[in-house]
Amino acid sequence: MQKRRYSKPCQFKGCYANAKAHGLCTGHLDQRARGKELAPLKPRRDVCDFPGCGRKHFAYGYCRAHREQMRKGRLVPVGQGRRRNDRWVDPKAIKSDNRPGNLELWTSHQPKGARVADMLAWCRWFIGQYSEAPAW
Repeated sequence: MQKRRYSKPCQFKGCYANAKAHGLCTGHLDQRARGKELAPLKPRRDVCDFPGCGRKHFAYGYCRAHREQMRKGRLVPVGQGRRRNDRWVDPKAIKSDNRPGNLELWTSHQPKGARVADMLAWCRWFIGQYSEAPAW
């Protein structure tokens, strides 16, 4: 079955969408069906509204990447955030900043997830508590 292709423009002045029926595009047909006076439709967006982004418009004024970021509650320029494990990571977030000054050494033995410096401080305290105890 062939799709029907419409090549005539909408008869509403200033509308460049293709006419579907009665010489009107679907947007103007909808206005007419609702009993409203025909008015210009919202202009179509071609590119993302995010400053400096020239990607193709997807939804709500944004490209796919910025729309997904907006849905998750954070907007950053595309390319500055990195996609990791199917989520956007802000490059300024501490978790992704692996510079040596931001790293800490942790041990995985008892108690789980303790910093080595904290464990050493506890060991020194513990030894100090029992330094007077008799040897076995």
